[in-house]
Amino acid sequence: MCSRSSIWLFLLLSVFIRTAQAAASVGRIPDVRQIARSSALIFSGKVLSVDRQPGNSVSPATTLVQLQVLKAIRGVRRAQVIQIREWGGLWDAGERYHKGEQVLLFLYPPGKAGLTSPVGGRGGRFEMDGGSRVRLKGNGNRPSRMVPVRTFITGISRSTRD
Repeated sequence: MCSRSSIWLFLLLSVFIRTAQAAASVGRIPDVRQIARSSALIFSGKVLSVDRQPGNSVSPATTLVQLQVLKAIRGVRRAQVIQIREWGGLWDAGERYHKGEQVLLFLYPPGKAGLTSPVGGRGGRFEMDGGSRVRLKGNGNRPSRMVPVRTFITGISRSTRD
């Protein structure tokens, strides 16, 4: 049985997805469907540690992020602890993780060097609060909104079937 708030949140998410897809067509943000389809790993997780490693003549600077999976969607198991390696330039560009924060990630498969990153850049990384809600970033005159992760995931799943 669906409550009115669940229906409202689903409609809000549907509008967000359609808006994102329309904006993507003019190159402003990545297409949500493409983000999901291009992702090897999709999960919500809690950051356990962040370790910046300097580069050298053989390998570039990297950031090692260890996360515990809270909600497994693709390529991971619930409660699994995983480590991702990102190119250090993402950190320098402001894409930083902080111990204790919760995020919902759509990650590319690791490349030959073992590095990965969110699909679509910042479009593949969503902030979460401690109550398992995802922050949908506002734009222009629209404020940010918090949506339950289950509603968000359902909306993403439906958008990839269209």
